[in-house]
Amino acid sequence: MSGFALYFTNLMNYFTAIGFTCYAPDIMGHGERAYIDVSKKSVHDYVRDMAEFVRFVEARHSAPPVIVGHSMGGLIAAKLAEYSSVGHTVLITPAPPKGVMFVPGRFIQHIFSGIIRAILFALRGERFVPSERALNTLFVDPEKSKDAIAMLLRHRINTESPFVAFELGTSCVQVNKNMIKTPMLVIGAAKDTLIHPSVAERIARHLGGEFHMLQDLGHM
Repeated sequence: MSGFALYFTNLMNYFTAIGFTCYAPDIMGHGERAYIDVSKKSVHDYVRDMAEFVRFVEARHSAPPVIVGHSMGGLIAAKLAEYSSVGHTVLITPAPPKGVMFVPGRFIQHIFSGIIRAILFALRGERFVPSERALNTLFVDPEKSKDAIAMLLRHRINTESPFVAFELGTSCVQVNKNMIKTPMLVIGAAKDTLIHPSVAERIARHLGGEFHMLQDLGHM
């Protein structure tokens, strides 16, 4: 949510080095595609956008793609898992689908005023840039992660669709687990301040996926 493909660079470098071909697409309205107006878009619009990209990748490779999604991208990846042609799916600290209630961690208490500002900016159709303080709460050790935080601030994180924010906050996007035929791994973070660690485990149970908890990491 409000992110961009560039922050997957280190992961892509790692997996490329061990033999995978990696792609990190920017969702419409994000990153290099920030010029697209998403103010009236829904999560389903994002899913259709990414499904088109998956088809682009499939046409160039014989093996089915492994889909990896973080946070909002985790929910999008879960929807893409309903496609029979998708291979393994990895959801990292994902936003919950319908049937698993969103339970915020300590992030909310840190940036309550920021949330109010974000809502006001969205209502006026203006660009909202999360503060450095808000970003700091997404990392376990902001000092060790200062380069990543600086990158997020430098690229000015993208405006998000208010409707998408509502869908994520109310867990109203349904994922049909009966349509998911391929293996799924859900990764939670014990020190996640945005999505409570227990939520990731419930998502894994809800979707019938394998679960793994990272003990020393936060949401980012």
